[in-house]
Amino acid sequence: MTNEPFTYKEAVGYFRMGLVTGLVSKQELIDWADREILRHEIVEPDIVELSFCGKRPYSEIIWLLGQFEHGSHYQTSVNLILARADLLQQQAIFPASDIITGLRLLIEEMWLDKATKSQLQMLKDNLEQYKRQAINNDSLSEQLTQFLAPYRAFQPHLASLLLV
Repeated sequence: MTNEPFTYKEAVGYFRMGLVTGLVSKQELIDWADREILRHEIVEPDIVELSFCGKRPYSEIIWLLGQFEHGSHYQTSVNLILARADLLQQQAIFPASDIITGLRLLIEEMWLDKATKSQLQMLKDNLEQYKRQAINNDSLSEQLTQFLAPYRAFQPHLASLLLV
């Protein structure tokens, strides 16, 4: 991925986080792997394996992606998945509560920086307030929008990962 703003391992990290959070589908991963195979004369064996993972369970694919991404600069992958979350919210594909439900799973990632972890924890707390009807959907959506706004700058980089 020579002209990309991220490495192959960072792209794999994006897809792993996307599958974990539910913000990326298995088919999007397979489509990306297929495009990478067609684009390059020399292809990483990992990408070929990902191209054929359609019948594997999500848990196995996530584990496989975790093996492939070792040595990655995780912040790029985080920026990309948060840009994806922002895009999905802007397009009203998922409600804010569903996006936060997925993103809260990133809190457990040991490499996630403290500031992002803290913000995700705050969103998780807001989701709990929403479930108790202490805040309304508009307030929850606004808080998510504010959190995701800085990651909007990374949305153009998603084009090489997704069919857009």
